[in-house]
Amino acid sequence: MAQHLIKETFPVLEMSCAACAVSVESMLKASAGVQDAGVNFANQSAWVTYDTTQTNPEALQGAVRSIGYDLLIDTEGREEKQEAAQQSQYRH
Repeated sequence: MAQHLIKETFPVLEMSCAACAVSVESMLKASAGVQDAGVNFANQSAWVTYDTTQTNPEALQGAVRSIGYDLLIDTEGREEKQEAAQQSQYRH
């Protein structure tokens, strides 16, 4: 089983408080195939250790979107997209 486990970090969008980070972390940990997860509110990111035979980044993104937040799973331009989203959130 260990050979199917990977750990990835994803930028998280729409988090405005520490309670948001707790909600995202709880949702990720409750997702099928997730062994462990954590969210860092300060740098707006989540790390997830998951079994690739049971879930994938798209499923994790869907779980997080279901509670009003978002994960950036596209590897190309990820930092630029996160920066643009954070700037937009600061302006609001």
